[in-house]
Amino acid sequence: MLNSAAIAPSDDVGLDFLTVLHCLQRNYKRFVAVAIVLTLALFCGIFAVQCKYVSDGFLHAPRSVVEYNAQKSAFSDKNLLRRYLEARRLIENADGKYLLEALDGAFFQKHVRFEMPYTKDDLRYLDDKTPGDVKSLGFAISFDSKSSPQDAQARVSLMGDFIKDTMLQQDLLELIHANALDAKSRRQQLDNKLIRKTLSLTEANSKLVAIRAIAARYPDASRMGERQLLSTTSEGARYLSPTAQLVGLESDIADIKTSRDQLNRDMAQNALLLDFYSRLDVLIERPATGAELLAAFQATIKDVFKDQELSDDKAREVYNQLLLIANRMQAKHVDDPRFVSGPTLPLHRSGPGPVLLALVSLVIGALFSALIILLSDSLKQLEVADVAAER
Repeated sequence: MLNSAAIAPSDDVGLDFLTVLHCLQRNYKRFVAVAIVLTLALFCGIFAVQCKYVSDGFLHAPRSVVEYNAQKSAFSDKNLLRRYLEARRLIENADGKYLLEALDGAFFQKHVRFEMPYTKDDLRYLDDKTPGDVKSLGFAISFDSKSSPQDAQARVSLMGDFIKDTMLQQDLLELIHANALDAKSRRQQLDNKLIRKTLSLTEANSKLVAIRAIAARYPDASRMGERQLLSTTSEGARYLSPTAQLVGLESDIADIKTSRDQLNRDMAQNALLLDFYSRLDVLIERPATGAELLAAFQATIKDVFKDQELSDDKAREVYNQLLLIANRMQAKHVDDPRFVSGPTLPLHRSGPGPVLLALVSLVIGALFSALIILLSDSLKQLEVADVAAER
């Protein structure tokens, strides 16, 4: 038991500067040993936490804010990253494993920054405080590595390539789904329009036959002058001469036939588009990267049109339309996005230099070692005083 008299501060127990020196002299070996251990532990700990190889890169990939927000969740999707690494045969790569294990929303926001053309300060000088159709400049990417500068650089490059591929995949998925639904809906719409045009043509032909019969019964009506006509409106068309009505009807029939031919052309082209997007719609049910989807898009174009006569302008127009989409996707997501700076290869670790770090660790280690020795010595003195008091 410690008694209160032993614990109470006194001149004998109090520690002044000379007392500290005498205490450290008595426990010199213990002080040095503890200081060395603490210094090494501090040096290794600070070095591991603060001293890393940091690589930075800027991926130029202009995107609208709406487009980015729609695709943002995909950038932190582990399943998409796993499929991408498998396709690139990097699933066993150390940097690929690191990204796959760590990837989530917070991790992505920490290492990737969506760069806008305007800062909050810039907006003060703009007349339009909320400029429409604002496009980003791209993505600022930063990664570190404890082991080597090459690892940090590889992580920046790998994340940039994954972002490019994910944007391509998301764009293609949206386009394929939307166009497949549009082609299905348009098929019914065109069919209904063709039905109405066919009915109009049948009615016009029937009316033409009837008016020809009337004109044959009244041959003198064809010699009526224009000044004798009462009206040329649809309500007064029955007062026109049979010959004038024949001319108008034949003109209407020609227009209807032209519209019907255009509808037949549209239906034939829509059938090709429906076939194309229906095949792709089945393919995308399986997980695929953006590069795989683009390759499937291009391969399906060849497959759909291999039996088509491209000398037929109907088929050639659809073929060219699909090729333009493929080329646009290639340019937008593969050719145009690029690192305009970096990924940098760091030459030195970040944080304090080894000499400074060693000095700081030594000072802190010595201070903590002194505190430990003093505390230990004080406790021993208190125990001795307590034993003496009990006697």
